[in-house]
Amino acid sequence: MSKFTERLNAATDTHDPKAYVARVKAVVSAEIQAADPSMKLIDTGYYTHSAIPDFEASWGKNESKRPIFLRNELADVVAAHDTTFLPTKDPAIVTLDTQEIEDEIISKAKDQSSAKPDALITTGTSFDATLFAPQELTGDSPISKLVRANFVRGARGLITPETVNGFSASNSETSNDSESPSGAELIASHFDERVAFRINILKDLLELSTMESEDFDKKIDSIELIADSLDLEEIEWVLPSLLTSHNQLPPEVWSRIGNLFELRDLERLSDSLEGLDLTDLIEANLESWSARRAYSGLWTPDSDQVQLFSDSEEPKSYWAFLGTVLSKCLPATSRRISIAWDPKKLKRAPSTSSRTWDQTTSTIKDRALLEVNLQGIQRSVSINALQSTDIRADVTGITNSVEDKYLVNSVVLGLKNVEEEVIRADVDLGGAMIVADNEVKLSELLEATSTIFADRKPSETDDE
Repeated sequence: MSKFTERLNAATDTHDPKAYVARVKAVVSAEIQAADPSMKLIDTGYYTHSAIPDFEASWGKNESKRPIFLRNELADVVAAHDTTFLPTKDPAIVTLDTQEIEDEIISKAKDQSSAKPDALITTGTSFDATLFAPQELTGDSPISKLVRANFVRGARGLITPETVNGFSASNSETSNDSESPSGAELIASHFDERVAFRINILKDLLELSTMESEDFDKKIDSIELIADSLDLEEIEWVLPSLLTSHNQLPPEVWSRIGNLFELRDLERLSDSLEGLDLTDLIEANLESWSARRAYSGLWTPDSDQVQLFSDSEEPKSYWAFLGTVLSKCLPATSRRISIAWDPKKLKRAPSTSSRTWDQTTSTIKDRALLEVNLQGIQRSVSINALQSTDIRADVTGITNSVEDKYLVNSVVLGLKNVEEEVIRADVDLGGAMIVADNEVKLSELLEATSTIFADRKPSETDDE
């Protein structure tokens, strides 16, 4: 994708005044809306008017609005004293500069910006750096994404390419120049309080991936503040950085990160997380996350997965998204256990195979048995737990009273949710799937699937 300045140069390459204006406004409109799709942008029909904005940006019916003024050069803003005479509140002034600007002009613009502290003044070069930050600035980092998503909505003051570079500086350290602000201070001075808080909290979270382990405790409390502050898109930006960090984050950190979202949210991020090892994240949240379905099937090595996860001669189990389905992969036994909160991700297929009751009772172990249909040669019996929390004793009495070979296609077990309440779960013994009526604790569902289908030999014809 070409840069904003490159598009501006192409747009201005015409001698037709009407075409010039139309092309420039089309480029500006497309770029700022790409940065923040939630924005509604209205073209006022004016161009570089002294008092009427070129665009009106708004966010929802009851959300904030911001007028956007275009200027040909930052020198024009300085000469016209726009920050003094613009009649509107909270304006955004975007100049079309595509080349480096003289220090004297930048200095005067900075001085004038103090006359209207709620105004944003930025140039084509710095706006370009915010939207398509090159590697020497902020790169395609989560911070860069959050900055550009909130740039038109919440930025203020004069923002130059050097300012954008400063946004990526550490929150906990100042630069070598003792007079330069830290990243947190710079963000706080150039964004409204709400946006600055979100950016700096996200930066604190990202710094976990690069700091020394003895400093983790200093950031733990900050993570607790994030729960109601970051949305799922922002979680999507930061997770890959943490998952691929050279640091081994401790389970308590992953657990607190897991408090920011749920398994159903993680499923929506499957495209962004495919190919990443999710083991530390999932294992730390087995007791707090919930799912509704599980399936025991065949694991087949994929070339990329072998490269990513075979870091030792002894194959290890790991969690990853296989397509859109979260799975615990067990290379040593060529098995996988797939878990889903969304029922559409693990569709139930009809199964006619069965087990003997003796085989069944040995695998369900001491779990609460709520329902079973015994199919014998002489008779079939359905037993339900209408009043009891476990019908195992009733089933034993029936199977002992009449000598027969009883087969079982499925059973209904009681599995616990995170509140330790019992949830009905239908166990398809032939189809190797567990379908719960409601959310079940992830650890409970995983352990049940592992033991009930431990002796099953999945084939290459297994189909989810």
